[in-house]
Amino acid sequence: MLTENRKSIFFVAHPQKALSDNSIVYKHPDDLALSGLSWRDLLIEYNSKYKDNASDNPLGLLPAYKLYEPHSYRDIYRELVDKFGYENVFILSAGWGLIPADFLIPHYNITFSDEVRKEEPWAHRGKQDLYNDFAMLPKNTHKPIVFIGTEKYISLFCSLTEDIKSERIVFHNLKDKPKPPGCIPKRFKSRNKRAWHYECARELVQGNKVIVKSLNNRSNEIRMAKKRKISDALIEFAKSSKPFLKDLGMPKRISTKKEANHFFVGTILDRLVKASTAWKSGELIVTKYGSGKLDFWETIRRTKRSELHEFMKYGNDGKALHRYHEQMTDNLQHAAKPMLEKYNGDPRRIWQLEKNNVEEVKRRFKEFRGIGPQLASMAVMILARDYGELEGENSFSCLVPKEDLHVKRVFRRTGLTDDDKLTAVDIAKELNPDFPAILDKPAWTIGREYCFKSNPNCEECPITKVCSKNI
Repeated sequence: MLTENRKSIFFVAHPQKALSDNSIVYKHPDDLALSGLSWRDLLIEYNSKYKDNASDNPLGLLPAYKLYEPHSYRDIYRELVDKFGYENVFILSAGWGLIPADFLIPHYNITFSDEVRKEEPWAHRGKQDLYNDFAMLPKNTHKPIVFIGTEKYISLFCSLTEDIKSERIVFHNLKDKPKPPGCIPKRFKSRNKRAWHYECARELVQGNKVIVKSLNNRSNEIRMAKKRKISDALIEFAKSSKPFLKDLGMPKRISTKKEANHFFVGTILDRLVKASTAWKSGELIVTKYGSGKLDFWETIRRTKRSELHEFMKYGNDGKALHRYHEQMTDNLQHAAKPMLEKYNGDPRRIWQLEKNNVEEVKRRFKEFRGIGPQLASMAVMILARDYGELEGENSFSCLVPKEDLHVKRVFRRTGLTDDDKLTAVDIAKELNPDFPAILDKPAWTIGREYCFKSNPNCEECPITKVCSKNI
């Protein structure tokens, strides 16, 4: 870079200690130019104009990865860029901070190394020296961050990345394991005490199995630890949330045939509407058609479709019982025949088996039109969890969350399902094998009351502290 008088600038830690040279002006990166901006600010402006246009670079500044050519590892930075790409390689500079590999910087002599204290005191940066270091690593990254550098640089790396939520792994070559705040230390064993970090970087580029496996294993451990915190927060929230049955208008118990009918009809209707609407409508239908001399399901079977549809369309004080009243009318009448022929008009016979079998109960639910795998899973979950059917807690290990819109949205945004191949059921089984469905109720409630599709209420969400907020 050049001064206003067109003299070359050489950046050092302490310009006042530098040897005089009429052809060069020594500056600190945060010194002010005549424009009132610091040289660091001017470098930002320069990069915004010329970084992406290699042919138009009037000062001939080099991308950071080309500026460094360590002895015996002259091409290591280029190798890193070739292997991982510009966007994934950052360089921690004692003079400029944490910068992308392709960021244009001038020549400088600033280092944390104590070896220069006597020979080049102007080059040494002390721990207490003030720098407005760049911190250009994206704060919203979810990729694991690997730092390879000497002990003197660890604290600067930690401070410049402290706001980043993704895991940070620090390779070191110390006998006594360092304790970098918020980071995971990993020792790289090498006899090369001066250049071990370059050796480590090269082995990473070359795909050293030990290093790669170590990174993958550690990343998986950290990810699972984060997911367990999210799972624990959801479970804790469930303890303080509203009673599930009362909140949604479900029957308090299902010991009688009428109560069981209310539960079963509510299950049929619990599609593409609010759950509370489905269960309220189920109660209205059972009350309307289950109060006569005939069995409820016999009445449903004998009722003219037009009459039943009329009630489905206007039975809620002139409003529809379901947004898809035509389809639900057909589903309800279609259910009458198997309910009467197989279960004698009593839904309790669907789940009250001589020998408990969760999968058999799911299969029976799925026999009815409109009840697919998700509704069937939900039904058996509620039966066991909230009503104590299917041997209650003895069935918990077989119960999984219903992957409805609320649950999937909360799992994805919190980071529980951070892999496209991973489903809510998969991670629920892995985190809580004894009761996978324990995450269903709190995730569903948060999705319904806080984690809206648009404009989620993150500030008041009870699990906001552990949520990754992948919105």
